[in-house]
Amino acid sequence: MIILKSFIFYSDEIKKDEKLINAYEDILLALTEIRNEKAAVLLDEFRIH
Repeated sequence: MIILKSFIFYSDEIKKDEKLINAYEDILLALTEIRNEKAAVLLDEFRIH
């Protein structure tokens, strides 16, 4: 839930900082590795928008 809220409310701020981008993507990648489909969708959306 926190990851989703971060995407919705802070996506623009995250994308302004390379360290935040890497940290956010690392979290989503870790969740994707354990087969979390929602994390995979969020990662795709984050990278596209």
